[in-house]
Amino acid sequence: MKIKNLLIIGMAALLVAGCHGTEPENPGPDPLAPILLLNNGNWNSNDACMTIFDMGSGSVSSDVFSRANGRKLGDLAQDIARCGEDYVVSMNGSQLVYLLGSDYKVKREIKAEHEGVRLSPRCLAVQEGRIYVSYYEGYLGEIDPLHDYALRLTPVGPNPDGIACVGGRIYVANSGGYLSPDYGNTVSVVDLEIFSEVAVVTVNNNPVSVVASESGAAVYVCSWGNYADRPSALQRLDTGSLEVTDLSYDNVRGIAAGRGDVLYVVTGSYDENWSITGIINSYDMKTDRPQGRLTDMPIPSYYSISADESGLVFAGSSDYTTEGDMYIFSEEGELLARTGSGGLNPIRGMLVQ
Repeated sequence: MKIKNLLIIGMAALLVAGCHGTEPENPGPDPLAPILLLNNGNWNSNDACMTIFDMGSGSVSSDVFSRANGRKLGDLAQDIARCGEDYVVSMNGSQLVYLLGSDYKVKREIKAEHEGVRLSPRCLAVQEGRIYVSYYEGYLGEIDPLHDYALRLTPVGPNPDGIACVGGRIYVANSGGYLSPDYGNTVSVVDLEIFSEVAVVTVNNNPVSVVASESGAAVYVCSWGNYADRPSALQRLDTGSLEVTDLSYDNVRGIAAGRGDVLYVVTGSYDENWSITGIINSYDMKTDRPQGRLTDMPIPSYYSISADESGLVFAGSSDYTTEGDMYIFSEEGELLARTGSGGLNPIRGMLVQ
């Protein structure tokens, strides 16, 4: 597999840091560490996959799940999260959640049903050892690994998507999917102790992602609008008053939480082929102020944005028919690498544990 325009971080800074007896307060990512990439795949194609990209050597090992388990990952990988030393992967089309060990072997398959209907997982969050899952049929799920992976469900709004845990509550973006021309326009607030919806907040049409600030004072909601007369938007939801404020971004396509209370905001307009050239912007959630662009480099055929606790930022690029690309940036906006993702529609990236 061809690696495109690979850029490798220099080792000098790492060697200097290694001379000191203590690590820096916010160490940067190891320039030789491998990166785990999750590829969404195409609907009903059973072609989702996981790839390991080694930033040191530039090598790509595709389909690591299949090699570890002797079978394909499945249909429509939607999200990935860490739970202790394990990985959690939600498979929307295959309607299951995997718990994988550090060797990518399956430790558990978790399937959810309600009244005889299999549920389709979307987004993930992990809080105090419990795994939270939005199910597109209208439910939030809690999986408890400490009690034989017991699952409990609570109803939320139509077609829930992104979720964020903060202050003993989970905020759930109810996208409404394709149920009506107006889509959904609410965020459900679920109390974790009683595991029940305690409030419903009206937001822009078609909310898809939510990100919580480190202080817990606010969650930020990315909504895609209805693709007609109601545009996309980024909004701030105050977790105390539940008041919603519009932020001054146009053509918002995605958000992700970075290290140090940074919110990455991708903006960009559709062209005549429904392709987006994405621009990655930074927003300080601590001061509630925009910080300008993370980088001046545009992301052609933008598909996804993600970030992890190491400070790395991942922007996926896809034409929906051929192997995607993943752009990997530092939190200072330096392009560290651009690589083929090893599959279709790269949706998430993270530093391997």
